[in-house]
Amino acid sequence: MSTTYRARGGETFDSISRIVYGSPFGASAIRRANPGVIDPLREGATVTVPTVPGLNPQNSTSNDPDEVGILVGGKRFRAWQSVTVARSTDSIDTITLAAPQTPGAREHFRPFSFQEITVTVGGDPLFSGTVVDIDPALSNDGALLSLTAYSTPGVLEDCTPSAAAFPLQFKDLDLYQIAEQLCEPFGIQVKRDTAPQQVGAQFNAPISVGDAFGGEGVALDPGKSILSFLMELAQQRDIVLTNTERGELLLSKPATVGIPVAKLSSGTPPLLSVTPSFNPRKWFSHLTSIGPATMEGDGSAYTAKNKHADGVIRPYVSLASDATDGTARQSAETKLGHMIEDAAAYSISVSTWRSPSGDLWKAGDTLSLEAPDAMVYNPYNFIIRSVEFLRASDSGAATAELVLNIPRTAEGLPWDL
Repeated sequence: MSTTYRARGGETFDSISRIVYGSPFGASAIRRANPGVIDPLREGATVTVPTVPGLNPQNSTSNDPDEVGILVGGKRFRAWQSVTVARSTDSIDTITLAAPQTPGAREHFRPFSFQEITVTVGGDPLFSGTVVDIDPALSNDGALLSLTAYSTPGVLEDCTPSAAAFPLQFKDLDLYQIAEQLCEPFGIQVKRDTAPQQVGAQFNAPISVGDAFGGEGVALDPGKSILSFLMELAQQRDIVLTNTERGELLLSKPATVGIPVAKLSSGTPPLLSVTPSFNPRKWFSHLTSIGPATMEGDGSAYTAKNKHADGVIRPYVSLASDATDGTARQSAETKLGHMIEDAAAYSISVSTWRSPSGDLWKAGDTLSLEAPDAMVYNPYNFIIRSVEFLRASDSGAATAELVLNIPRTAEGLPWDL
């Protein structure tokens, strides 16, 4: 007996296996069931998904659009008490899970087992990753397990390349090419939702004196994780790194203002609360990026001005390890954008996982908010930076926590009258 699966462009038998079985171990069975089909697959391709002993593709399907399905090692896990899925525009997704220490939980979760875990909502994938932290605890309510998992690319935050890869230096490669080379040993696919030319210039600038390997290009030194290295390069090219719900590493441009997916106002459902936070010590009037000095000159530099800081003198200067005249400007403007996003944020709680259109809240979407008591005096279009989906039990109420940021290109601020 078999089912069918409609593929998205670029998917592989391995990624489909992780989605439908919650495990990569069904990839060879899917390949055998589709003779003549070669991955990566084209958009809309229909793939036969066979029944595999120990792996049940029916586990990931549902007729209930709000049913939360959790698969661990390809097997449905139902004995959970609460689950939180955290998604963001600029970090790797995580989930936290609480479950009683039943025999079933003990079978599923063991320290250092790095189990594959998949979360679906209504049968649609929301998270695909790896269990990393397992913490047993005793309380008056009994013995509980608290678990944390990160999306599949999270391993890049923990690990470096293998010893055989060093010295590791990249020249005449763009960020996407570097990411592909570093992710390949881990079996992680790299996606981009931007045109190839928007990934940014190749990395060619000289390494500053004192770096491990010298010469031209950029080097990944021993002791630095793969993800921190990629994020440093991404910031210089105005690219953000996160992941897809299928566990692929995703390269994209920063989110820009679009049509709001919802218009919320205080005192009106589904909005439950609004909490603003401000960080004035991270608010600067001028941000300057300086490239490394070379034998030919003193290095490039560019200053980006904060148009929202008229009459304020608060300069900040930083180094860009790879910068020409063009990329020094890009680096400074990127840091200015991050400053605006990080200096002020609004955390809101809503009583639903879905926008009025019926879609799950999504990091990167635009949301309109009016909350005078939180200093949002008029309807203002924010960018959703992160979303946390929370559910107390499989049949409990679903709530979501959204963090909203001021768009980096905003002409005005929420507290403007």
